[in-house]
Amino acid sequence: MISHSTVRIFSYSKTSRGLARLSVAKQVAAVALGLCYADAAMAVTKDITFCNRNAEAVEVASGYDAVKGGLTSRGWKSVAACSCQELYAEDLRATEVFIHVEKKGAGDVVTSGSAPFCVTSKAFRFTSQNKTQADCQKAGGRWVMFQMVDATGTGKKDFKINFRNTNGKPCNL
Repeated sequence: MISHSTVRIFSYSKTSRGLARLSVAKQVAAVALGLCYADAAMAVTKDITFCNRNAEAVEVASGYDAVKGGLTSRGWKSVAACSCQELYAEDLRATEVFIHVEKKGAGDVVTSGSAPFCVTSKAFRFTSQNKTQADCQKAGGRWVMFQMVDATGTGKKDFKINFRNTNGKPCNL
């Protein structure tokens, strides 16, 4: 996504009648090429680590907007009590990342959010299945809500999500 920018095309070709604008198809192609370069230039490489600051183990599914693949959901990463686990290292289009956390073995959801992504009960990685709930269900997944986390941080590559369930017993890392 390009924010606070305007894309204008001032491309012309010489014809027997003088200057004429390029065809619409060529203009669209020029804009698409420009957007590809903008996406690459705006990509943010992030190594996302999840720290479980609870006395209970959890399972984590993550969601993000990848430069290659678009909206992606993947899981599950087991994170032991009072420990950290890298979730992924990806080139992202945005600094917002999403998590869905469940108690390990119980399946009780311990996060709330409003961003829908596709998951399954076993290991998964979905991209196109995140477009609609129907696409998710066709793939055998279920549509669940993820919590958004702003991973802007300090502008560094590494970002740590410190998770503490308000209903659980805390621990110190």
